[in-house]
Amino acid sequence: MLYKDCFFTGKQLKLFFLYIVVMLTTGCNSNSDYTFLEQSGSRVSNTFFFGQGILYYEFEGTFVLANSEMVFQSINLNIDLLKNFDSFDLYALYLDYPETDPMDPLSIVHFDRLHLGFFGITNDTIYRLRFPAYDGVGTREEFVARQNSNIVKQFEKYNDLLFENWTIVSNDGGTEDILIDDEWHSFVEVDGDKRVYHFFSRYEGGTRFYERIVWERDRGIVHYFGGFGSMREHVEFYRTIPLQ
Repeated sequence: MLYKDCFFTGKQLKLFFLYIVVMLTTGCNSNSDYTFLEQSGSRVSNTFFFGQGILYYEFEGTFVLANSEMVFQSINLNIDLLKNFDSFDLYALYLDYPETDPMDPLSIVHFDRLHLGFFGITNDTIYRLRFPAYDGVGTREEFVARQNSNIVKQFEKYNDLLFENWTIVSNDGGTEDILIDDEWHSFVEVDGDKRVYHFFSRYEGGTRFYERIVWERDRGIVHYFGGFGSMREHVEFYRTIPLQ
């Protein structure tokens, strides 16, 4: 390595010190699977969500395409901060599109399966609202931007009262198994340093939706899977060995 001419401008020195702070905060891992963005104004600290300023994490993913082919590849989960509010932060979480054959209309993962929804983060609870189905108006990017804008405006008007109609997907003590419409189970399980959200149907016909989100203290989501019976449209990603 050459050491001559290694002089910093004022701006470079500031960026260098910011880099050092980030590295010290996150463990100095040279093989990190996340990207940082400096953020400010947050009053929330929830140890089961991702760290402040993380833009995305890279996961190992498994996708079952419309033609039933199973694809394994690394995938990014995007962590999009929509707005900091006084008592909570509002995020949208969504996956990048997997690399599949663009010429095969059945070699796709449906857009709705890649967007995990909106997440409201308080100091002790994570709330979730599923992302609405694509309505076909405009491009998908325009649809996402429109939904993001709408949800922020709703919270600006009603604040955290909206959480009364959202689902708790992580909290300190877990939640009771709630039976929705006499069919759907929804609850948070406490497992040591993990909080595991379960959603599934008691229907035995094998066609209903299922979902599990595993949150780990100081790490955020470490495992997710969801899909329909017989693993139709199954989407899974994980940062550790999947739970058995």
